[in-house]
Amino acid sequence: MSKRQRIFIILFYCTAVFLSPAAIAQGNLQRQVSLADIRQQQIGQLLDKISQQTNFSFAYTNHSIPADSTVSLARYNGTVNTLLTTILGHEYEFKEVPGYIILRHAPGKMDLEADVESASQRNAIIKGVIRDAASGKGLSSVSVYEKNLLTSALTDQHGNFELRLKKPGTTIFLSASREHYRDTSLNILLPVIVSATHQNRRYRYYPGNEAGLEQTRLGRFFTSSRQRLQNMNLGKLFAYSPYQLSFVPGLSTHGMYNSQVINRFSLNVLGGYTAGVSGAELAGVFNINQADVEGFQAAGVFNISGRDVNGVQLSGLFNSIAGRVNGTQAGGLLNKSGSIGTGAQLAGFANITGESHGLQIGAFGNYAARKAGLQLSAFGNYAGQGAAGQLTAFMNTSGGASGWQFAALMNIAHKVKGFQFAGLLNVADSSDYPIGLVNLIKNGRKGISIATDESSFVNTGFRSGGKSLYGLLAVGLRPEKKARYGLEIGFGAHIVNRRLFGLDAEITSRTFTDFNQHHTSILSVKALPGINITKNIRLFAGPSLFYTSTDVESGELPGGWKVSEHLNSNGTILRSFRAGWAGGLQFNW
Repeated sequence: MSKRQRIFIILFYCTAVFLSPAAIAQGNLQRQVSLADIRQQQIGQLLDKISQQTNFSFAYTNHSIPADSTVSLARYNGTVNTLLTTILGHEYEFKEVPGYIILRHAPGKMDLEADVESASQRNAIIKGVIRDAASGKGLSSVSVYEKNLLTSALTDQHGNFELRLKKPGTTIFLSASREHYRDTSLNILLPVIVSATHQNRRYRYYPGNEAGLEQTRLGRFFTSSRQRLQNMNLGKLFAYSPYQLSFVPGLSTHGMYNSQVINRFSLNVLGGYTAGVSGAELAGVFNINQADVEGFQAAGVFNISGRDVNGVQLSGLFNSIAGRVNGTQAGGLLNKSGSIGTGAQLAGFANITGESHGLQIGAFGNYAARKAGLQLSAFGNYAGQGAAGQLTAFMNTSGGASGWQFAALMNIAHKVKGFQFAGLLNVADSSDYPIGLVNLIKNGRKGISIATDESSFVNTGFRSGGKSLYGLLAVGLRPEKKARYGLEIGFGAHIVNRRLFGLDAEITSRTFTDFNQHHTSILSVKALPGINITKNIRLFAGPSLFYTSTDVESGELPGGWKVSEHLNSNGTILRSFRAGWAGGLQFNW
């Protein structure tokens, strides 16, 4: 292109990315703020005080802003922009986005030069160079982009770049960004008259530190170093687009700028790397999103997101999100999230979350680092700071205050508010209603007894539980009986618990055997009043009703008094309902 055909370029330096210093001269940075004398106050606290007087917040990272450093300042009346410069100095950059002022440490300045290689209604090629303003040397790894056309490039080692634009319109809004440098922008007016018009795109800012998806193993494997540099330069401002199509990350309709775009509909043949989805996203293998998933997302192998899921996320293998699940997250093997709100995690193997207020269903197990809602698994559940409910075939573990626990084998908890049921063992600091054969409750009661009953069953029993319920495990023998060896298990309740007097009720199941051919089973209900002889020693005795059955026809009569009985054809007692008694001495602690 000849010099006469070259475009007319209007250069002006400003803060780029999406709002420049020209825009900073307006809005929140020019708002008036009043402060009394400040003496040795932390910068972070001072920024919070300024936010309380306004309707915006400050966004910054701790490694770039010395939030813990202290400052002193005389009474101040002036603009926010001047105050920030006074506090932080001239090596910091302040950018406005809706609801926020972004604070960046940017001591360096860039010079941006650009020219049009070719231009038409359909395409334009922009070439240029970016240099350090102080040294004049070319700057590598600078992100150069057109914010409305969603096209970007990185400078090479000499600071050179080439930007290819589709349907460029009449004005190109060129911006440049690099870590530790002030953002710079350049407006280019094209000489050609085109029919295409471009509306300013809508952008969204996400405050706070992101998960750093590019630093994860999968993130680094599926994204290039150029894409990671692009994301580092462009930060947390994301544009919206109606759709995108990609084959692999970087090979898409938005090119390398794809990681900064939130799409209404996204289709990734193999995999895609976008800012997020606000509608639907489908992938043959994987989806990687920097920010939110809102709507529906499905991938053949895995999904990774840097923020929240608000909707449905499905994968053949696993899902991993740094933020909160509000909806459904289902993975063939594994789900991982920062927290669960009003939603559920469903996994073929396990679910992992920081905190859950919803539902976790894992075929093997569920893990919540802090609190958990309802957890269901075949093997185990874990909630670090308490759970509303847990159900598993093997073991539940919960810290803090928990609701109920149900395990076929074992429960471990800190403080249980409600029932705690285990087929074998309950362990807790506090649990008033444990149901298990052995209950090791720190503030509960445990006791060892020597007892007998109407069938001359002499046994040693261990009772353990909370303030209201307890479990019983006893072994003993019946002298001169064929089925002499006995094992008794059961559950009891402290009905009356006074200093000198108490009343317990028990339901027990007892089996007698000679380990050969004689077996007898007894199911009984007992009322056991007792007198506390000392603080630790209790004497008890009381009536019982029991149902007994035997698988032999030996005619071995059970003890007690007959209420009713069933005989076989030979007149041998097989089943009977009888009354009896039980009593013994118990040592409690």
